[in-house]
Parts: sequence; C-alpha cells; structure tokens
Amino acid sequence: MSKMKSKFRPKSKAKPIQKPSEPQVWCVQVTEHERDWGIRTDDLLEFPSEEKAVAYAENYNKKSAEMDTPDHFFQAIAFAKKPAAEK
Repeated sequence: MSKMKSKFRPKSKAKPIQKPSEPQVWCVQVTEHERDWGIRTDDLLEFPSEEKAVAYAENYNKKSAEMDTPDHFFQAIAFAKKPAAEK
C-alpha cells in the first residue's frame, strides 16, 4: 500500500466498549484439621459483601476456639471469589 493511500485512511479513535464488572462474591471456607487425617473442607459459604464474610469468619473462629484441641480444630477463612470466566 502506498503512503498516499494510508495517509488519507480514516483513523479509528473509538475506545473499546468495556463491560461492567460483575459483582464480587465473598466466600468463607470452613476447614477441619485433624492430626493423622489432614485437612478437609467442611463448608463453603457465599456472602454478598466483604464485611459480612469477615464478620462471620471471625465469629466462627472465636466460637470454635473454645472447643478446639491441638489434635482437632476447625478454621474459617474469608476470601473473594473470582468471577466466572467467559465462554
């Protein structure tokens, strides 16, 4: 292509359309730790906000600490769930 033709070609200044981000889902994973048996996921709960997930995990850990032993205990961890990948 000659320089003359490319010089007069209209240039696209349009920005790509961005999709709105999906609402973030917060999860709390409750795990059971037992000596000689290892770790297993006991429950996976979903919450609409970070505050609710963290509050649940902290409350759960406080209550379970009263009944925990060094050989057997439960632990709750709050984390953000990644949005599903597009197909």
